[in-house]
Amino acid sequence: MRQTEPDVATLRCPICFDREIDVLLLNRGETYYCVKCSYRGDADDVRSRHRASRAKFTNRTRRLTPAEMEAI
Repeated sequence: MRQTEPDVATLRCPICFDREIDVLLLNRGETYYCVKCSYRGDADDVRSRHRASRAKFTNRTRRLTPAEMEAI
């Protein structure tokens, strides 16, 4: 691999991941960026966005009763 090519990180783009698209972020120094949606951020920002998106889907695998659905 040439030195001018960016390194592929093991982090996934949080914006694309919310849209159910699996894109790995590229790494240029301390900054990570996505070639698909042009997201840029550092590692802490990427991880915090992943935590926020995980919180949205906490009950995704749990079956809700009709009473619980009406309460939502």
